[in-house]
Amino acid sequence: MHKKGNRQIYRSVMQNKKTVVMAAILFVILLLSLIVIVASRFIKYSPPEHDPKAVRGTPEVADGYLYREIATDYLYSFSMAANLYRQEDGSLNIYLTDPEQNDVSLMCEIRDAADDTLYYKSGRILPGEYVPSLKPVKDFENVAHDINVKIYAFEEDTYLSAGTTELKLVLQAW
Repeated sequence: MHKKGNRQIYRSVMQNKKTVVMAAILFVILLLSLIVIVASRFIKYSPPEHDPKAVRGTPEVADGYLYREIATDYLYSFSMAANLYRQEDGSLNIYLTDPEQNDVSLMCEIRDAADDTLYYKSGRILPGEYVPSLKPVKDFENVAHDINVKIYAFEEDTYLSAGTTELKLVLQAW
């Protein structure tokens, strides 16, 4: 009889431990959920800043540039120079244009194709605007570079992604 009583006490103690552990796990899950809810109310997403060099209208592209409209796999298009030449001051004449009929704003990054180093970056460009040139974000060697031009599109009201288009081009030295 003594062994049977010990077993019941043991089972009772183990059941109490399981209950305590389950209650602790539930408490931690509820606490984490509450933290996420509160944090989401205070952390605000800030969209990319508007490019201060953006100009309303259509660019007057200098002779020698292959300026074309580029259709994307998404519901937007853009225009830009397809032959990119670094200027003596390091800037890049790109003539990136967000057509008036687009419902998205655009942003551009130009990175080295080999090591993903960021060379140029625009701010946000609104429909009906263009950015004639970009300044380098860092100094880099003045030789031809294989580059990836990434055009990011953002929905106007929410700034959610409306797609990214990537072009593989060559950045020519001046």
